[in-house]
Amino acid sequence: MTDYSVYRQQLMRLRDDLLNRMGKSQQEERDEVQREGNRDNAHLWEESDIRDSLDDQAEQELAQVNAALARVENGTYGSCSVCGEPIGEKRLEAVPHAATCVNCG
Repeated sequence: MTDYSVYRQQLMRLRDDLLNRMGKSQQEERDEVQREGNRDNAHLWEESDIRDSLDDQAEQELAQVNAALARVENGTYGSCSVCGEPIGEKRLEAVPHAATCVNCG
């Protein structure tokens, strides 16, 4: 059995970074609203849309990271969720939350 503890640590750091980034984004938006009040400002809406899009991406990545951590815990990490074959080390190094091998991904 392969030792995936290095990937587990990497996934935990990535999860913490995502949570931190998402928290900062939400705080920045609250601060901006306080500074600007309820003025109709296209620039603020555009920034808000960008932040929302980045938050959506971060939430999706966070879900993938949490799923990968669950696979580490249940012993299925490193196996492709489609074909069951091992996920290559290079793929896991590049995308530690990968659920599929290169062929199925």
